[in-house]
Amino acid sequence: MMDKTCLVDTEKKFHEKNKSLDDELKQHGHILYELLQEKNKYLKYHEVEADVPEDSQSLFHYKYILPLVQEIHLLELQVKERQQNLEDKKLKHEANKLGQKILTGSLDPEDCVLKQCASDLIHLSQKAANQSQDVVSDSWSIGNMVYNPCLTDENILKESLAFTVLNKGVHVRVRIQSKTAFTNKHFLLPTEASFCVDSDTFIEGLQDIVCSVFCGDRSILDVVQFVSEYIENDMAPYVIIVPMRKKKKVKKESINKT
Repeated sequence: MMDKTCLVDTEKKFHEKNKSLDDELKQHGHILYELLQEKNKYLKYHEVEADVPEDSQSLFHYKYILPLVQEIHLLELQVKERQQNLEDKKLKHEANKLGQKILTGSLDPEDCVLKQCASDLIHLSQKAANQSQDVVSDSWSIGNMVYNPCLTDENILKESLAFTVLNKGVHVRVRIQSKTAFTNKHFLLPTEASFCVDSDTFIEGLQDIVCSVFCGDRSILDVVQFVSEYIENDMAPYVIIVPMRKKKKVKKESINKT
């Protein structure tokens, strides 16, 4: 288990960074409020009667140009408002990414099965990149691995792990989700856990082997091999892979200039 002091320091840094982002959000909210006030003043301006020129030619230009100017000004205010909303969304997104990064680093793999599985898949992919024949077979590979943790206010850790197994030119996407309840979010002592698994195509026995991973009887490598064997035996023989057509080379005809 991770040192309690280290976890407290990590959470303190997270709260300080989160407070800084909240202050920036309040500042942007104040700017947005001022823009809306300016917009409301502009809309009220339409209710005020302006001096209408008496000359018929000037009156024509007045009625034609003034609405265009008003519309352009209103569009400029809308652009400013949307830019402000975009900045607010970016700040919230950065805050969520920071919180997720800190949470991922503070989790103990012994208490979080999917984090350990994600680490094993990364290690497996690195071995494959180094062409280590003792660890990874030539016939299959792993790609597009995504791991996301999320800790709710109810002290429930939600983990999601997704990866793609490719074999014989056929790929299957596997997605595993788990929920782990903790007694205290500061020390993360697990009490109970549940999981669900699905894939692009139904694979009989996949849920049972994933259950064995959560029970500690098997590893995520067994899941990858199980899916790979299913692709090789039950999918690849019935899939016709059409190779891409080669582009025909266009012969350039020389044109004699006369």
